[in-house]
Amino acid sequence: MSVKGSLKMRLKFFVPAIVSASLCAVGAQAAVIDYSTNLALQSNGGVGITGVSQTPTTGGISYVQTFADPNISKMANINDGNTGTRAQTWYSPDNGAGGVRDPWHPYDYAGVTWAGTQDDIAAVRIRLATFNDGGWFATPDRNDPAYNGTRYDDISFYPLIQYTTDGGTTWLSVTNQVDDYDALAATISTGQGTAVLRDAATFTFDPVSGINGIRIIGDGYDGLSGADDNGFLGIFEFEAYAAVPEPASLMLLAIGGVLALHRRSREAANRG
Repeated sequence: MSVKGSLKMRLKFFVPAIVSASLCAVGAQAAVIDYSTNLALQSNGGVGITGVSQTPTTGGISYVQTFADPNISKMANINDGNTGTRAQTWYSPDNGAGGVRDPWHPYDYAGVTWAGTQDDIAAVRIRLATFNDGGWFATPDRNDPAYNGTRYDDISFYPLIQYTTDGGTTWLSVTNQVDDYDALAATISTGQGTAVLRDAATFTFDPVSGINGIRIIGDGYDGLSGADDNGFLGIFEFEAYAAVPEPASLMLLAIGGVLALHRRSREAANRG
């Protein structure tokens, strides 16, 4: 066999192998996140949701604290692209007449749902509204000692990103979650002001597809006043972003496609 023929034979088997490998990589972790398009926005079909839940995996109770000022008391405020509006779950249904807390709803959440399905969602960003007495998520190493004891809490529960495929009836946790929330929480403490806009906390995870909702859920913090001893969440913005293939993977796919078309045209010419 000539050198030219040997090279053709190698390409015949080597190129498909490259293309196959690049496809596998794109399907797994070889992707970058497009932070230029916030899919949670109302303009992209997102519907803001906030509330409290008895368990970390159920839909819970849809709830937002209400005020005369709509800029601080609508669920839609969390995905309007405006950091001048917010929502919070303070004084939730667990704090009813006579202090009735049955059942217990220690978990607070915020997120969005869509009428249709979304694919390749791989990142969430939240911009918290924190107050003198809370508004953020407690974590095992970021909590006030006064929050323990007889308080209604679950500080062992780290905030999770969850998705739904049934409109919010059930929620599943993402896999391989990586975030900088704990670093952000380390900068927050009680008595730091009212409705402080915090830097964004970013959560990345394995892409999820075919979903119609995504949220963050955790143990809302209330470590000073004790007025809402289940804790609460304050949030200015909830954002969601999708993953796209890396440029190198796209290039490999393009090269593979061109070579495949070239081979087919040569085979057709030979048959002719």
